[in-house]
Amino acid sequence: MAPWWFSSNGSGRFDLPGPHGTCYLASGAEAAVRERWGEEFLALGYVPRGLAEETKVSELRVPKGGRLADLCAGDAAHFGVTREINTTDRYDITQAWANALGPLGSGLLGLRYQPRLSTDSRSWALGLFGDAGEAPWPSDQQPVGGVELAERLGIPVASTPALAALTTALRTPPSVERP
Repeated sequence: MAPWWFSSNGSGRFDLPGPHGTCYLASGAEAAVRERWGEEFLALGYVPRGLAEETKVSELRVPKGGRLADLCAGDAAHFGVTREINTTDRYDITQAWANALGPLGSGLLGLRYQPRLSTDSRSWALGLFGDAGEAPWPSDQQPVGGVELAERLGIPVASTPALAALTTALRTPPSVERP
């Protein structure tokens, strides 16, 4: 998938419905891969090699200016925004916010928010609004591969165990001695 991809399929936190879409960016490489690898990385404690191999991280510049809704701002609460908007799995609510702020609502370029899977208070993410699909904007000519980036960040990358090994492990629970 190209870095300037505007999602409209409803799988993203702030996806707009077609013909519009939302492109997700992060303030740094670690926040980007944590959001990309998400639940699988957290559940396993490592990144499956296949997922890391299919990941590329680009450094991009937004080619147009415009106003953003800053959901990280202290006064965002005055508009009814709480930190829950960054973590809820109720995408119907977050997507309604995107609709209210986006092209058919307030006409903003996008929104700045805190990435759900990063605890660094300096990390932020950006949801840009645009036409659904790929935008022909300038891209990074030398994106960093996910395996290389994981190694730089100290994130373990491992091949997933064979299904047979998992099945065997699940069938034979460890014995527990009781006093």
